[in-house]
Amino acid sequence: MDIVFFSGSISIKNLPDRIKESLNQIKENGQFKIIVGDASGFDILLQEYCKLINFLDVTVYTIYEKPRNIVEGLRWVTVDSPESLKSERKKQTFKDRKMSEDSDISYVIWDEKSKGSYNNILRAIESNKKVRVFSVKKNSALTSISKELVTKIYQDSNGLTTSDVLDQLFNNGIKEFANAKELNQYLLDNNFVSQDIISGKKVYKTSSDLYSTDIVHRGKHSGVKFKYHVVTTLISKFKVSKSNYGSMRG
Repeated sequence: MDIVFFSGSISIKNLPDRIKESLNQIKENGQFKIIVGDASGFDILLQEYCKLINFLDVTVYTIYEKPRNIVEGLRWVTVDSPESLKSERKKQTFKDRKMSEDSDISYVIWDEKSKGSYNNILRAIESNKKVRVFSVKKNSALTSISKELVTKIYQDSNGLTTSDVLDQLFNNGIKEFANAKELNQYLLDNNFVSQDIISGKKVYKTSSDLYSTDIVHRGKHSGVKFKYHVVTTLISKFKVSKSNYGSMRG
């Protein structure tokens, strides 16, 4: 009997109809068990719906002696983390890894911003587990799931700093820029962003919605966050440049 690890963002306030349909099918099929966490938001919504349809083959995972949120009648287990993990966040991440290990299928209901959900997707991909992703933002399932796609979605939703862009370039073998300052100057010189003087300070502003979005806090412009498209554009540009240079060498 396969085990399905359901996870989702705390920000989710209502269980999508498509997920209700999937849970109904799981109950009718009779060949799956469910494991889920004990957080507010999606975790408790799933528990409540399973109780509503009288599907009780659900186990709630927690790092505490008793789950923070659990529907009466469901089983639960405590995941003991290594003593070296002191913070709650690290212990919760360890619990999520355990749930990934214990499952055959990961079903992630994602707001496209949650880092925990993003990591659950990547972990399933890297472990060669079956993975399903439902985007709450688009109200539809992702039809093609890859590390590159979910990374693009996550980073477009949250935005990248110049340091994030630099890391992505370095990870893809692009090492033209020694530091974020050099990259910032390149982006400015090549019109990826513009610059303005606001309250006596130099501040970057968006030149194209393809590459960045403006950060506005309490009505004040404070800079930009980059989209993943700037990463793919620079990777393509510098890889092509290297290829052309290599073809001309004698």
